[in-house]
Parts: sequence; structure tokens; C-alpha cells
Amino acid sequence: MVGRTEPFDSLPLWLATSLPGFCALTVDAEGGDPPLAVEQGGRWFPYAVADDGSFAYLCTRPAGDDQSELGAYGYGPLAAPIVRNLAGQVVAWDREYRGGPGPQIAVWPVDTPMERLDRPDAVTAVVTKVHRRITISWPRPGGQAARLGMVSNKPSSLGHD
Repeated sequence: MVGRTEPFDSLPLWLATSLPGFCALTVDAEGGDPPLAVEQGGRWFPYAVADDGSFAYLCTRPAGDDQSELGAYGYGPLAAPIVRNLAGQVVAWDREYRGGPGPQIAVWPVDTPMERLDRPDAVTAVVTKVHRRITISWPRPGGQAARLGMVSNKPSSLGHD
């Protein structure tokens, strides 16, 4: 649940660093009908997870006067597990990181050893670019955490490092 005017801006970065197959969803909505399934009065967001011909996306629906409920819809043969995974990561964000200090982002030379990037006090994703490694670490209150994942060393279309 989120307040209707409450920002949840750290959620997409959490999903991007915790879910393999995270992506942005675009829809051609020229037909005039709602392009995706959402509850009456709800809305969808471009945050999605794709895997092997199936996908799920984040949406909200009204839940009282000042609240909205976050949820997910999915399509394809693997829709049910992908929706459960997406919803589970929303719950993890809510429990561990919502309203917290947010992630810490650091840039390292590409030849920095992976073991040096590990932080036992944080959940960390590593993005390897041509010349740099970028770590996105989510401080974990009072516990150990595992590495979330690594992204390939191919240059992204988002720019050069």
C-alpha cells in the first residue's frame, strides 16, 4: 500500500537491481482502449520483468480514499511465477528499503577485483561497462546480504562511461 501522493522513487531501482529480466515496457495505445489490464481507476507503470516469452508489469489500484495498492499483472506461460517474483520484490522493498536512505552508487576501474566490490552490510548489484564497474548497494539494516547480480560488460545505449 502507498499513499496516493507518496513517492516511491527508489522502487524501480530496487527492482532493476534485484530482478533478472527487469525492463521498461512501452505500449502503443493508439486504439483508445486501455492498453493493459488494470483495475478501474488504477494505472500501470513502465516497470516490467520479462523471461522466456512471458512478462509481468507493475500497476496500482485504488484502496480507499488516500491509498493505492501496488500489484502486478502477467502474461505468457510463465506469468504466474514472474508475477510472484515481482510482487515478492515489491514486498522486500517495502519491508527493507522503503523510506530508507536509498542506494549507494559507486564507480570503480573495470579491473577492480570483484571480491573488493563485495559489501557484507549491503545487497549489491554490479554493472560492468567497458572502462568502469558500477556498484549499486542497498544498505541492509543489521544483517548480511548476497550479491544481487552482474550485468554484462557490453556498453549500454544509455551513454558511455
